[in-house]
Amino acid sequence: MNAPAVPLKASPRRSKSAHHFGSEDLVWDGLKLRLGSIRGHVLAAVEPDIEWPGMWRVRWRGGLTDMANLVRAKDAAISVALAELNAGR
Repeated sequence: MNAPAVPLKASPRRSKSAHHFGSEDLVWDGLKLRLGSIRGHVLAAVEPDIEWPGMWRVRWRGGLTDMANLVRAKDAAISVALAELNAGR
């Protein structure tokens, strides 16, 4: 038997601010991750590792991440940026 359809309810926002940032608020400008548009504030940047060709690191206000391939480094940059934006920093 199929379960009865239950209407979806909006989940409550946990953030006290009026806006909860999501990946749609971020824009890649080459290897720089910006807020809003290509003229927006740089939140993080992906840069090549000095010793290991083909490996990348994310630089942001809090420091430098471990090495990763480019796809994972870009994903980490988004995660770091969103965590900082939604923490109200």
